[in-house]
Formats: sequence, structure tokens, C-alpha cells
Amino acid sequence: MGNPTRWLPILLFGTGTPACSGGGETAGPTFVEVGPIVHEHCAVCHRPGEAAPFSLLTYEDVRKKARQIRVVTESGYMPPWLPAPSTDPHVAGFEGNRSLPDDERDLLLAWIEAGAPEGSRQAAPPPPTWPTGWQLGQPDLVLTMPEAFQLPEEGRDVYRNFVIPAVPLDSGGGQRYVRAVEWRPDNRQVVHHAVLYIDRSGGAGAREREDPLPGYGGMSASPALMPEGQFYGWTPGNVPRPGSEEFSWLLDDRTDVVLQLHLRPTGGPESVQVSIGLHFAEAPPIRHPMSLRLRSRLIDIPPGENDYVVQDSYVLPTNLAILGVYPHAHYLGKDLRGWATLPDGGERQLFHIPDWDFNWQDDYFYEEPLQLPAGTKLSMRYVYDNSEDNALNPHSPPRRVVHGEQSDDEMAELMMQVLPETEEDLPILWRDFSWKLLRDSQRYYRILARSQPENAGWHRQLAELALRAGEGEESIARHRRWSELRPKNKTLPFLGMARAMLIEEQYAETAATMRDVLSRKPEHQEARTILGRALLGSGELASARTELERVLVSDTRNAEAHLALGDLCAREGETEPAARHYRAARSADPNSVRALNQLAAIQFGDEATASWREAVRLYRQNFLEADYARQKEEAAALGHLAGALEADGRTNEASEYRRWALGIQLP
Repeated sequence: MGNPTRWLPILLFGTGTPACSGGGETAGPTFVEVGPIVHEHCAVCHRPGEAAPFSLLTYEDVRKKARQIRVVTESGYMPPWLPAPSTDPHVAGFEGNRSLPDDERDLLLAWIEAGAPEGSRQAAPPPPTWPTGWQLGQPDLVLTMPEAFQLPEEGRDVYRNFVIPAVPLDSGGGQRYVRAVEWRPDNRQVVHHAVLYIDRSGGAGAREREDPLPGYGGMSASPALMPEGQFYGWTPGNVPRPGSEEFSWLLDDRTDVVLQLHLRPTGGPESVQVSIGLHFAEAPPIRHPMSLRLRSRLIDIPPGENDYVVQDSYVLPTNLAILGVYPHAHYLGKDLRGWATLPDGGERQLFHIPDWDFNWQDDYFYEEPLQLPAGTKLSMRYVYDNSEDNALNPHSPPRRVVHGEQSDDEMAELMMQVLPETEEDLPILWRDFSWKLLRDSQRYYRILARSQPENAGWHRQLAELALRAGEGEESIARHRRWSELRPKNKTLPFLGMARAMLIEEQYAETAATMRDVLSRKPEHQEARTILGRALLGSGELASARTELERVLVSDTRNAEAHLALGDLCAREGETEPAARHYRAARSADPNSVRALNQLAAIQFGDEATASWREAVRLYRQNFLEADYARQKEEAAALGHLAGALEADGRTNEASEYRRWALGIQLP
């Protein structure tokens, strides 16, 4: 039968009482001693209005289900708590641990074995009470799905993303900071779990409008993302966390909130509508946590394989604390483990789930943050069972399973909420980690491109990733292959190819490629801008000026054209026009570090230092994806500012900026 805990849920809906029961005097445990255990560990879900299918508040409630309680508690299936007890004395336990201590489990089982005696009714514990309404108090803002979703009566589980459009915020200048989130599903029995995402791009709303039903389908909420450095989920029995003023996150009047729900049909008509209560912080956050994610998309599990291993790791560039973890796999997950290897070789157990169950996934926060030094290697190792012995296997007979976002695909992810030791370490950590994500994506798409060499999409992904990584030759080759596989696309592959040629300083080839595009699309401003940059690179200054000024006639806020014209003017010794173009580029693109660097290069003294300081402010403020060109500019700004401070005798401050510059990973 395989692992017996895999078929235990069916017992929860059965009936059955122990062989005998009684209410008289007994030398063994009675409900007087057992009741508080059930109330503390079971009744949080097993009470009216919650997700469990029956109540366990009174003696009669518990006596009727005693046989099922014995089976599920002996096996450890109930109360639902997947992590094994930590044996690492250096790591604190998790908050809200629902597992039964051994002595309480022994007492409960002894009571059931004795026939579940009631004992003194006068001494019996009264059923506990819980706060009515919102558990954290009245929220500052309540957001509700615009309409209820009607579940199909039969069929597979439903994964759906529901968009709550941005709402005007009456105070806080159109923005507030959220410290806590509380969930309120109106039909808890059909909600397996839920996750909160946010979207400021409008893309989630567009996906919903394309779908005839409320929300949009799938386990990916893209383009919505988890709030900055946070993960908010709900599962049955979830106790809302009060959050912290220190770690709040931004909600503004352009933020759509996306609720991702995993829903389970019950065989009858069901609808669900979820509300969330947001509690605001009094002030902006003073610390900013970040999400690190170990994962692998290199999953290809043969049918019958019962010990398939997936691994990933990452070495920390800074000191930090791990606040919580969120492991994730699907139905084939069996044994999930995460750990940290310290620079001295010692290990710290992050978590271990020896019997993963997709039906009870949750996030786990440490009672005390786990402090780790720079150089620590974070690792995950997940084991999967794709055999017939896995009663949760969605395929019978088993079939090949690869990475994917449907529930009958597989995933391997470990999310960690971390807090760098200082705020100054945050951009160092993010930029280093973003390179890991980029390299992981390159490995993944290279495998796909080898397995499906005629798939233009894989070559396009690789072309764009190589461009971000500053790998010009690789990007040129991938763009060229993309264009060969999609010969009707005469524009996009060639624009990217030309940008990659600029990296390699192939100016003549770039110009020829863009002239070919312009012969078909004379008004294509991006192509003309790239042509102007190529002519500038080859020293054809008059022709470059003509092309770039032509761009600005029709697009006065083209930041790239202003930057190129600024470089041209600076080369010609035209300092004031160059400065005007750099400032115009900054106005068009407020996050342009290059515009500030180039402006500082033609300034002097305090004026130049001020420009480099502003560039460094952008470096700290913007957590963008790995990008070789931008991060090269960021490193330059940090180095220039450090040099200016050293010249002014401010060596301590200068050394800090040099440390930051060294923390920017470049190929």
C-alpha cells in the first residue's frame, strides 16, 4: 500500500467509536486531561466555520471520532505539521508548531485505548472561544474579490488568480505601508491554500480581462510578484501574524492585489469569495527583508522512479539572518530538506520534511532568526517518488513528469525570507543573487534548446539572457538562429542582434543591420537610435548627429538618443550641450545611472560628487534584474565616488563605497 499516511484523509470522513466509553470514575486519563490537548491542537480547524469537515469541541464530538483520531495521531498525519523536529541546537523552532508533543500524544492514545472515558463532567474543560471577526482587530483596509467564483461540481483541483484592482488611498499621499495581512475566505472548506501577490504593471488585470471567467488560470500568477521581501499565504488553521512596523511593504494606488487560490470541488455547487484585511504601519519601513529562492527547473522524472533527487545551492556574499522558509513541491515530493553549510564546515538545519504532502504545504517562520555569515552555502535537496507506491501520484499508471506549473507537473523551490545584517548589504545581496537567477535560466534554456533545436522561443530566451549578461557573441549567435527560425520576423531579432554587436564593438555590422531594418521601416526610432550609436562608435560623428537628432525630432524624450548625443557632444568638447542631453536623458529615465556618470565626467568638484552620490542612491534604491551594462555603470559610480571622498580625506566613507563596488558581480 506504500506509505500509510498517504491514504489517511479518507478516514477523517468516516465514523466509528471506540469499543467502549464511559462517564464514571476511572484510574486512567479522562476527557478532563485530554480535552485541553484536543482544543489546543485540533479545534483551531475542527470547529464550526473552519475548513475541517467536523467539529472537535465537546466530549461527544471527540468520542465519536476517537478511532479516526487514534489512526491519524499515531501516524503523525494529524495535527497537520510537516517539518520534523529539529535536532540542531543552534536553530530555533518554528512559530505555531501544531505537532503533538510525544507525552501529549501518548496521553491521548492511552485515553482512547481505555475507551475514551468522560470523567467528571463538572471538571471537564469548556470549549474554547476564539475572537469573532478579524483575529488581528479591525483592518485599516479590507479588499475583496470583485465577484464570487463558482466552482465546477466535479473534476480536478482549480488553480485561479483573482485580481483586486488598485484602490484609491485617501491618506499617505496615495501610498501606505502594509505590516500585516489577514485572510478571510467565505468558504474555507473549498480553499486548499492561498497566496498573495501584487502587480504594478497592469499585466495581471490584462490576463483576467482575456479570460471569460473571474480571474485567470494557472499556478503562475505572472506578471504579479510577491510583495517586496515577503510571502503571505493561507492554509487551514493558519494563524495570522501581526507583522512588524520595521518590515512593512509598499501599497500604492497603482498596485493591483492578486489572490492565488487552490480550490477543490466537493461534488456539489460551491462558490468562494475571499477578503483580506490589511493593517498599515505608521511609517515607512526602516529595514527591508528580501526573498532568496533556491530552485531547479531541471526536473525529468521517469515513470516508476521512487528516489529522484533535485538539488540547488547558493553561497551568501553577505552576513544575513533567515526569518522563515517556504518549501514547495507537488504531489511526487517525498523528502524535502534544506540546510546551511558554514564557512568553517559546520552545518545548520533549515528544515526537514521527511514525508512531504502537497495537501498540507505551509510557510514556517523561526521563533528566533537564524544568523548566518558571509560565505555560508545554502542548499536544498528534494527527493521525488514517481512510483505506484505513491498514493498521491496523479498519474496511474505513472508517467514521465517534468518541471511545470500545473499540479501534475513538478516543481522544486525553497523560498527564504532573509534580512541582511545592514541596509547597505541589501543591494550587494540582491545583485549577486540576481546573477545566480540569470545563470540558472541560461542553463535551463540551453537544455531546452538542445532538446528542441528548432524551437525559436528557446533561442530568443537565450539571446535576451546573453544580452543582459554582456555576452555579445553568444547573443549574436542566438539572435541569428532566432531570425533563421522565424524568417517573417524582420525586426525584433535584428534589433537585439545589433545591440549585441555594439557590445562587441562591431560598429560596421551594427550599422548595416539597422539600415536594413530602416529600409523596411523608416520610422522605427529604436533602429535609428542604434544606428546613431554605431556611427558614433565608428567615429562618423556628423552622420551620427544627423541620425540621433532625427530621432529626437519625433521623440523628444528618447533617453538613449539623448545619452548618445551627450557622448557625441562631450567628444567634440561641447560641454554645455552634452550636459543638457545627459540631464534630458535622466529626465526621460530617472533610473539612468549612466546619465549621471556621464554628467559627472564633465563636471568638477562638489558638482561631480553630487552626481555620483545620486547614482549611488539609485544603486541602493532599485533592485533590478542582473544586467551587465547597468551594473558596470553602478560599479563605476561607486568607484568614482570613493575616489572623490578619498581625495577629500574621507577615507572611512570611501572604503565603504569601495566594498559595495567589489560586491557587484560582473562576468
